[in-house]
Amino acid sequence: MIPFGSWHPDSAGINTPVCVDAQNVVPGENGFQPLAEAEPSTDELPSEVRGAVSVLLDDGTVDTFAGTQSSLYKLNDVASWDNVSELEYIYDDDGDLVTNDELPILSDAGETILDDNGDIITIGDPVTTPGDNYLVGSGEQWKYALYGTLLIATNVVDGPQKFDLTTSTAFEPLGGSPPAARYIDIVREFVFLGAISGNEKRVQWSAIGDAEGWTAGTNESDYQDFPNGGPVRGIIGGETVYVFQANKVTRGTYVPGSAFIFQFDEVEGAAGLAAPHSLVRLRADAYYLAADGIRRFDLRSASSVQVGTKKWAKWFLADKKTGTDLTVIGAANPVKPIIVWAYVSRDNIGTTPNRMLIYDWSLDEATYAVLTVETLVQWLSPGVTLDTMDGYGTLDDLPFSFDSPFWRGGAQVMGLFADDHSLSLQAGANMEASITTADGSKGMRMLFKGTRPAIDTAQAQIALAVRERDAGSVTFGTAESMEDTGICPAHKSGNIARARLTIPAGATWTAAKGLETLATRQGQR
Repeated sequence: MIPFGSWHPDSAGINTPVCVDAQNVVPGENGFQPLAEAEPSTDELPSEVRGAVSVLLDDGTVDTFAGTQSSLYKLNDVASWDNVSELEYIYDDDGDLVTNDELPILSDAGETILDDNGDIITIGDPVTTPGDNYLVGSGEQWKYALYGTLLIATNVVDGPQKFDLTTSTAFEPLGGSPPAARYIDIVREFVFLGAISGNEKRVQWSAIGDAEGWTAGTNESDYQDFPNGGPVRGIIGGETVYVFQANKVTRGTYVPGSAFIFQFDEVEGAAGLAAPHSLVRLRADAYYLAADGIRRFDLRSASSVQVGTKKWAKWFLADKKTGTDLTVIGAANPVKPIIVWAYVSRDNIGTTPNRMLIYDWSLDEATYAVLTVETLVQWLSPGVTLDTMDGYGTLDDLPFSFDSPFWRGGAQVMGLFADDHSLSLQAGANMEASITTADGSKGMRMLFKGTRPAIDTAQAQIALAVRERDAGSVTFGTAESMEDTGICPAHKSGNIARARLTIPAGATWTAAKGLETLATRQGQR
């Protein structure tokens, strides 16, 4: 058996121990592993999802939020979504505020009337309804940060919105008149905003210990403009702040008691952030798409290196559709050593990501999947009881077994929103997989009689592409099914050959390790 080798389309040649294609599989220590289908686990939202977040509360419960172009939603305990956008007041034709005592009678005498948020209506209360008046532009995403019990959501048009996880029933504008901004993170005790509306080379931060203190010069609240480096495209917080611009990376260090509050130093030039939503923090590293490909930025040494060089970096840049950097979305799998980037491929006529690069940072290897993705989220499972489990379907439809920690709440799961606008988990049957070897040659014309794939399923099929010379076209023949002997038969001859292994959707298997070729020199028996 010859091991498949890793997916290295950039370095593939004749007799190189690599694969030129690895679709709908995951890198493994010894070959490739299956990738599960994404199955919906919630109801659908009404339109395209533009960013989501899941947060664990102090009492162990979980709240999950998702934003669309016009609204913000909260997942309830029956897997459906409540509109928790900023409340809109209702006014009559004269511009006067409508109160509930001016509405038609809605119930019999003595019956309690509740508003849209489940609160008891008192006569004379203003009438409100969840609004749909946000305006997240094309290519934009809601960004979120948790400050104490305040979940802050921001986009560059509507500005920061707050939701107190202990008391709120709807979002409302963050106090203190903060500017509208694209990006947000928490740095020490400050809320940091980046790419300010009207000045995208600016970052601005709140007062220390006060998410709603935004008067520059008061309690250490201030701002910083960067004269060069292009617009701010991302922020990573923590003890220090890293500001990623189009053409450079700057580190901000808190200097208490100083006039400038934060000292900003450029730590890397040229290799800036090309795709704003590709930025992923993972422990002491940040990964992102720069102009020259995926990079890993060490937050300790403040320097970056390319990822996938001489492996798949060139393939990825060539496969990504030109001009679609704003649609690239990255996220880290919270339970596996995997980072994924959803992107629009060059053959896609739409603007919704249709492929996903799958990078195993522990192996420094990658594969890719054909999958439509609106946004990605590190999802924390809610606490689910037998009474609320019905929202996840019948027993046959449950995404996890009864003994899974998923049902206890707080389990970290990789989630995605597909084009049906529902939160999906990759917990279904295995996807259809395809693995293609590099070219092989023994320096002579060979008769290929069959192949024996090393894989633990009998449903595998092999197709061969055989040609006379390197310049010949690569054309695969009919895919042959595995016989009882474990051999996929073939009858082809030529000087150069490659094999394509396919495993149908729904097949059960754990690892595809390699391939044995059954061939003899042409003319011999």
